[in-house]
Amino acid sequence: RFYDPLSPEKLALVFSNADVVAVPSLSETFGLVAAEAQACGTPVLANAVGGLSYAVHDGKSGWLMPEPDPQLWAAKLIELARKPEQVTVAGHGALEHSGEFTWERAAVETLASYRMAKSQL
Repeated sequence: RFYDPLSPEKLALVFSNADVVAVPSLSETFGLVAAEAQACGTPVLANAVGGLSYAVHDGKSGWLMPEPDPQLWAAKLIELARKPEQVTVAGHGALEHSGEFTWERAAVETLASYRMAKSQL
């Protein structure tokens, strides 16, 4: 389904009711959609590009596709439809993984990056 922009409450409801959220982006800075879906307990199927490789824990909170081949994507979606228990387990992993994305962690990691860059001057 394709939706017009949704309020945060409606978006959370859509994510929560989905079996899997597909993110076939060819380029992604952070992967906010993937992070938000996982915070709703929904696993993500995404291309292994940019921030999606960081946002999705392959095999735990979802699955990363090695290339954007439509046939590979179709095969993976069919596999997941046939193995709902795998989707359920990944949904639990998605919720757990999403807990790692906190403002505190972002601040600590950003500060560490700045300190490392400063030390190399």
